[in-house]
Amino acid sequence: MGRWCYSFDEADMRERMPNADLSGDIPYAPNSCSALALAERFHDTYERLAPEHGYDTRPETRDFDPDSPNGRLMVAVCTEIMKPNDLHQVERGTKR
Repeated sequence: MGRWCYSFDEADMRERMPNADLSGDIPYAPNSCSALALAERFHDTYERLAPEHGYDTRPETRDFDPDSPNGRLMVAVCTEIMKPNDLHQVERGTKR
């Protein structure tokens, strides 16, 4: 997945997201995307594609900031998406 897809260890997560609550599970697996990396890649792709789809993004959120409310939400969404059980439940139609 290119330069945005790499694993973060807990120290790197704390450096990148000093105000984040990292007391729970931290999405980490060798040679895979972390939720933070996925959120950053999603954000950059979204910003790049938005004009092609007639959408003008908000100036205050054009730069990804994992400590902003928008950035924290994107990381939280990516964390949920990356949970294997959630994906399995959605595919089976048992979770909405």
